[in-house]
Amino acid sequence: MKKITTFLFLLITIPFYSQWTQQISNFSVSLNDVYCINENTVVVVGNDGVIMKTIDGGLNWIQKISGTNENLNKVQFVNEQIGFSVGQNGTLIKSTDGGESWTTISTGITSYLTGISCINENVFFIGAESGPIRKTIDGGLSFEVENLGNFGFKYNIQFLNEMVGYAICYDALYKTMDGGNSWYAIHDTVFSFFFLNEDVGFVNASAGFYKTIDGGDTYIYLANIPFVMDKLFATSENVVWGVNQDFIFNGPPDYTMRGEINNLGEFQQSLTNSPLLESIYFTNPTNGYAINDHGIYKNTSGLLNLNDRTLKSNIVVYPNPASDVITISFSQNNIQPFKIEIANCLGEIVLSKFEQTVNSKINVESLSKGVYFLTITIQEKKETRKVMIE
Repeated sequence: MKKITTFLFLLITIPFYSQWTQQISNFSVSLNDVYCINENTVVVVGNDGVIMKTIDGGLNWIQKISGTNENLNKVQFVNEQIGFSVGQNGTLIKSTDGGESWTTISTGITSYLTGISCINENVFFIGAESGPIRKTIDGGLSFEVENLGNFGFKYNIQFLNEMVGYAICYDALYKTMDGGNSWYAIHDTVFSFFFLNEDVGFVNASAGFYKTIDGGDTYIYLANIPFVMDKLFATSENVVWGVNQDFIFNGPPDYTMRGEINNLGEFQQSLTNSPLLESIYFTNPTNGYAINDHGIYKNTSGLLNLNDRTLKSNIVVYPNPASDVITISFSQNNIQPFKIEIANCLGEIVLSKFEQTVNSKINVESLSKGVYFLTITIQEKKETRKVMIE
């Protein structure tokens, strides 16, 4: 893996008031993806060929005829008129009137198409559950196979222009700089990613959550996130959202996440499990739409909850830097048990223990010198501080 730089620390809060308002509930089929053509025009796709569209910012949603009964997994527009959607059994459909009507394009593919990235009406890439990434330069009339390999799960594909693109294949993040002719790995064990441009992007990997500003040559460690985010969407170089598309019953907890690098260089992360979102898209930092299995949601604040910007902590960690002992002190009496975890810059947990005292002393003599991240968990609330061991 490439060089990793660390200079941020994480603050997490569980929100009290969600800023996502539900516009459609109890929909008859599962919804899978959302794309905003502009602030008022939004297209949603789902199972059984369902396509929903609004042209008034979500006040009214109208179902459109897709021409297919196959499950639709992804949708993307290249301008206000031309759009594509992909799905089950090699399904590819195209709209030339802003999503009002759709026609089927034969792909000759039988596997489930899971990703699409459009450069323009003629040039776009598609990925599938199995088989290679495919590229078309004639609007889908023909496809050529790209050299990423005939294996893996190409769920996420993102091209920033005709030359530079990124894709997940077999859990690794790959990059191409020649339009898909050749690929090379830039990060291992990746769950999701999102790039704002050729250089700036966010990566959710098993070892942590990262930002890159040089196209994946180096990474800035942001946080150790204890759950998987299947999809990311960044609204700026400092704000990123994360959602989980495939919830697992009786598995680890799932959340919708909003992370922001503030003016102090801190990475503040807010979480909610109400609603649990599965796909998200913002037209600008304060106007976004999202879906889950049976609902459509809208956000007009760009926040996850009302207290995103007012997180206050009653926890004091000292001394920092430390050499032998770190003290965790609560400014208010704490009688609840809490968990302490210390992670290194790679996100590896090097110390874990439970405490139930107002002042807790942690022996760190055995830790090597360097930067660590100390996470305190009380019930479902977490707060992480950067600490220096010298």
